[in-house]
Amino acid sequence: MKQEVRVAFILPSLANRGPIIFTRYLIEQLVKMISCVKVFYFDDIVEVDFPCDCEKINFRDKINFSDYDIVHSTMFRPDLYVIMNKRLMNKVKCKSVSGLHNYILEDMVFSYGKLKGIAISLLWMFFLKHFNSRVYSSRNMAEHYRDKIGSLDDVIIPYGISKVNYNADIHLPHQKEIIKLKERGYLIIGAVGLLIYRKGYHQLISALVELKEHALVLVGDGPEKENLKRQAEALGVAERVVFAGFYEHSSQYYQYIDIYCLCSYSEGFGLAMLEALSVRLPLVCSHLLIYDEYFSNENVAFFTPDKTDELVSAINLVTNNMVFYQASASKLFDKFFDSKIMAHKHVEHYLNCKRQDVH
Repeated sequence: MKQEVRVAFILPSLANRGPIIFTRYLIEQLVKMISCVKVFYFDDIVEVDFPCDCEKINFRDKINFSDYDIVHSTMFRPDLYVIMNKRLMNKVKCKSVSGLHNYILEDMVFSYGKLKGIAISLLWMFFLKHFNSRVYSSRNMAEHYRDKIGSLDDVIIPYGISKVNYNADIHLPHQKEIIKLKERGYLIIGAVGLLIYRKGYHQLISALVELKEHALVLVGDGPEKENLKRQAEALGVAERVVFAGFYEHSSQYYQYIDIYCLCSYSEGFGLAMLEALSVRLPLVCSHLLIYDEYFSNENVAFFTPDKTDELVSAINLVTNNMVFYQASASKLFDKFFDSKIMAHKHVEHYLNCKRQDVH
């Protein structure tokens, strides 16, 4: 039986980006659990299908907040929209929830430069103080924001996804190149994401100099692509690197990958990494504090960003213990990252918010 709670999600667009895709995974389960789910979005970018009613709005439009118990916003403009309309929401006892997907200051400086990044960060964190609740993906992220924006009625819920299923009918770009590398005996290291400096993919290309029995498949596009290609050529490893480009169903590449590597300097939570865990891919991971409550040296191979020797050692460790790390990946997914677990925890939180007085 569905719980009687009505939730509106506000997104910047329906683009194929991490926070949007995580929201889709959440909504896929929520529509089975609660009485009403609707998505509102601003930009005319529709790349992700949602199993609920979706409506494009202008930033100046007013949602009928009396139709909802909870408004759950994600990212800067949706959060700003909620704060601009907070008085209307309070009148009808509609509660505001923000989903925090990143470390704001670090990401804004990476994206916009120091001065603009700091200005956006200060503004964003100021209006986050005025939400009824925030949802964090890890304890470390919650602690990071506690002194900056408070912690009233906040909750920690790790991201969840549905297990990846392979489709034999899909032909992947550069598929033949990858198969040839496997036929030549190379173990394939894989990474998926936007090709930007923060993702740290240049570290993997550097590591290939020592990892002579491995090849690399990068799935994604972005401003760092040409720099990465030049680096591979300069280091003499270009024949072992496949730039697969952006592909909507990027998880289909995992059937050809032996080891997944998350090598970022900073992450909110890696969608592609969770997809890799769902299909038992061993994980090599930057040692980032956000993952400490979920990962340990007992289930993933860590390395310190910018220490190529540690990255090489981590990949060799997994290579020599594949069965162990495959089993570890499966256990991690089932324990923390299944979308059903994520959705149940959100429903509990929405019901708790609904019972509270507006503040």
